[in-house]
Amino acid sequence: MAEHKSTVVPLDGSNYATWKVQCKMALIKEDVWSLVDGTEPIPDPTETNKYSKYVLKKNKALAIVVLSVDPKLLYLLGEPEDPKKVWNKLADQFQKKTWSNKLQLRRRLYALRLKEGGSVQEHIKIITEIFNELSVIGDQMNEEDRVVAYTFLLAYQSLMICYLEEFVIVAVYVDDIILACNCDDKVRKVKDSLASQFKLKDLGELQYFLGVKVVQDTVKGQIWIGQPLYIENILKKFGMEDSKPVETPVDPNQNVCEATDECTLFDKEQYQSAVGSLLYLSVKTRPDIAYAVNSVTRYSTKPTSQHWKAVKRIMRYLKGTLDLGILYNYNGSTDVVGYSDADWAGDINDRKSTSGYCFHLGGGPVSWSSKKQSCVALSTAEAEYMALASAIQEAVWLRKLAVDIQIDCKGPLLLYEDNQSTIAMSKNPQFHGKSKHIDINPSATG
Repeated sequence: MAEHKSTVVPLDGSNYATWKVQCKMALIKEDVWSLVDGTEPIPDPTETNKYSKYVLKKNKALAIVVLSVDPKLLYLLGEPEDPKKVWNKLADQFQKKTWSNKLQLRRRLYALRLKEGGSVQEHIKIITEIFNELSVIGDQMNEEDRVVAYTFLLAYQSLMICYLEEFVIVAVYVDDIILACNCDDKVRKVKDSLASQFKLKDLGELQYFLGVKVVQDTVKGQIWIGQPLYIENILKKFGMEDSKPVETPVDPNQNVCEATDECTLFDKEQYQSAVGSLLYLSVKTRPDIAYAVNSVTRYSTKPTSQHWKAVKRIMRYLKGTLDLGILYNYNGSTDVVGYSDADWAGDINDRKSTSGYCFHLGGGPVSWSSKKQSCVALSTAEAEYMALASAIQEAVWLRKLAVDIQIDCKGPLLLYEDNQSTIAMSKNPQFHGKSKHIDINPSATG
């Protein structure tokens, strides 16, 4: 048997669920899990090289499994020769004991209390770990007891609890919590469970969250989100509440460039404060100002009066579109649709282009971005090719998130691109030799 030092918590008979996950991850990491699940084809012994490699992988898999078992239990394995047989034998022996593990985890969950002065995020991290262990055991439960926990959006420490076809999403940010569900009974149970652990104040139907106004119409199946009050506060803070509205956030006749010796500098602290406020607005509910805000953020270290004029232009646009927001309308479609685009050499300082994408679900945008590219594009096709690569990365993440929160995505995710040369390059990465300088990152489009 090949030598192998185990990094897996030893199987002692009472921790099968935990051991199973760790051991499987170790096997996957060493690229030998296929020897355990039986998907690795057995080569013909006459093919000496292939068969020798197969035997080495088999011994490696066997070593990982056997060496992760407590020596006191090795007698159960007899003469271990095949990793798949050893794995199945351990499952037959200890899988039924997951019920006791389940009870121990639930007891730990119910007894969990947030210590005075303790960290809420650390408390949620512990709850997440318990949910993760329960989900492993849940694979062996009866259906009425099955609980699966998913962790996503780590910045918000969010959790999702699925009860068969019914589910509740619990989104937590510091001490603010949103519950989203497809079953009122489950929400009540989650509220009761949380109330037993924390001091809660139930504010009823969601109306405001982190400065975002939410209006729900359950009859029409619509949700509207916007930030009119937040915009009013921005305008008042920077003395723009009585400004004259404009129809666009950017003046097409104004070219903003970096500061020169002849430019009049503007107060840096005030400029950064204004840009920061607009940036928060642009990423929450106002994709229409994303490009404009991205443009003015580039001059935060040395702003001039011209840069401040561009910032005020955005505020004047917001003055006239105070109540503009995003409307989501459930029409039976769960398809995520994306759009990708780019300008070409739009930044007059370094002639780099700006990538942009927007993904829609339920009739409204759910993810968008406007960001200057890191490489100078030599043509519109190259600029849009790099933008398409960024959009595809976001599309992959959105598709995974959609599956995690039980959105039934039928068929491939649609991503629209209007440049024919870019489409041709994405179908054939070798399409043009002059695109070698952007070959590494946008290879995701292939």
